Amino acid sequence: KDIIEKYDENRLDQEITHLAMKADVSEELERIDFHLQSIKKELNNKNSSGKKIDFILQELFRESNTLTVKLDEPETKNIALEIKVLVEEMREQIQNIEWDG
Repeated sequence: KDIIEKYDENRLDQEITHLAMKADVSEELERIDFHLQSIKKELNNKNSSGKKIDFILQELFRESNTLTVKLDEPETKNIALEIKVLVEEMREQIQNIEWDG
């Protein structure tokens, strides 16, 4: 009886919306795809910029970090964590490359 009296439909709607937004990773996946295309384009550019590639990798790291926060399923969370590790390794490597341009 106490729960029924305190039931707030608007609050329930807000919580459902919040959970749905938290679970939606489509925006992060779109950004990851964009950043991957940007890196590919930059690597194919004869005047590639190490700083630009490092910046793009930093953005990829941020998106993968957001994925690890949003994902609850252990298998997909582990994939996102692996992406973070790989991106960080790439950042370390790109920072050690000397560019002619």
